[in-house]
Amino acid sequence: MSNVYVTVDTDAMDPSIAPGTVSPCSDGLFYHELNAMLQRVASSRKIVGFDLVEINPLVDLAGQTSLMPSTALLEFLGSIFKLSKPQE
Repeated sequence: MSNVYVTVDTDAMDPSIAPGTVSPCSDGLFYHELNAMLQRVASSRKIVGFDLVEINPLVDLAGQTSLMPSTALLEFLGSIFKLSKPQE
């Protein structure tokens, strides 16, 4: 299993769910798409680190942009630990 470092760039997310980014991308990813990708990576690679970038708090309406990827990363972290736990 190869080592992977994961970066989640909120610029790639659809502006309807992540308006507070540096460079919004029209027709970007939705939450379920990001979550599915992170789950696939967690199940097939050894995650050695991850980060979240490109949130602009000055245009983050009601913290919406901060909440969405941070929730995805918490679920990702849970998957990493669940999958790295020795099977009983």
